[in-house]
Amino acid sequence: MTHIVILEETANLENELSGLLNFLYFFILLQL
Repeated sequence: MTHIVILEETANLENELSGLLNFLYFFILLQL
């Protein structure tokens, strides 16, 4: 059970980081 929870948490974290990187990339493009 613990391994499944860890995998889900990792997936959620990766999704959040991906969204944050996309936001930063978009913000940088607006500054050009």
